[in-house]
Amino acid sequence: TIDFLGRLRRAAPTLLLLLAAPAGAAAETLTVSAGAGLDDTYAYSASSFNGNAYDDVRFGQPAAGSVYTGYLRFQVPIPAGSVITSAKLRLRAAWNLGGSFTAIIRLLDLPANQADQLEFSQANYADAAALNAIASTGAAVNFAVGAWTTAPPTDYDSPDLGPLVQQFIRRAAYNPQGSYIGFRLDPGDAPNGSYKGFDSRNKSGGTPAQLVITYLLPGQLPTVTSIAPPDGAVGVSRDGAITAVFSDPMLASVVQQVTVTQVGTAEGAVVSVAVTGAASYDAASRLLKFVPA
Repeated sequence: TIDFLGRLRRAAPTLLLLLAAPAGAAAETLTVSAGAGLDDTYAYSASSFNGNAYDDVRFGQPAAGSVYTGYLRFQVPIPAGSVITSAKLRLRAAWNLGGSFTAIIRLLDLPANQADQLEFSQANYADAAALNAIASTGAAVNFAVGAWTTAPPTDYDSPDLGPLVQQFIRRAAYNPQGSYIGFRLDPGDAPNGSYKGFDSRNKSGGTPAQLVITYLLPGQLPTVTSIAPPDGAVGVSRDGAITAVFSDPMLASVVQQVTVTQVGTAEGAVVSVAVTGAASYDAASRLLKFVPA
């Protein structure tokens, strides 16, 4: 059997069986934009730039000893208890200096009494240095950026931020009618003379940055739409792959945590021994594969 979502079923001897999850509705998609009339985007520059703040978003190291750190905030009216299946930033490139580097995206750990205020930058903090001092939480997400194309205008998507959004909506202070999620973009390994920026500006307009989220409402679960080998199959090789296709996008880090247990031998003896092997998940086809060793 495969232990999937904490549910177990006993298979007949000589079978490996994959349990399908209960039927659920399709994932919802929410696209929210940084507000052009609010302080929803910011950049902080340290060192030789003397702690200035900008209303556009830049990240990198424009000069020796100088660092840009970017900030973004979005209102996320998602029902508490929802399951986030994916999330990504969509950014329109506006500035490109230098070559490729890997930036780091973090979740801002805004105090509960400030999470729902209309402005999260200098309107709430004494200066740009105070904005830069906001703590971050959750696992950092690496964001590899190359030579951004600024003419013609080009949009770029970040890696999956689903776990960070999930962490945010699980906060005790989360309010589906008003909470704002904040992200910090650190320069990472940006070399001297390299920074990127995008065309999302607080009070001067631009093209608003977007946060695109897919999620399942509370109580909904994805379905397993097909499995191989099929239930009841006989004569299946013991080292053949077991596959399942899901109805909705899944978090690879979760669905790859598969436990396979052999519950019966060809001679009819019942055993319970973990089967070693390797699990992989292909996001494009939503296919989970387990190959026994």
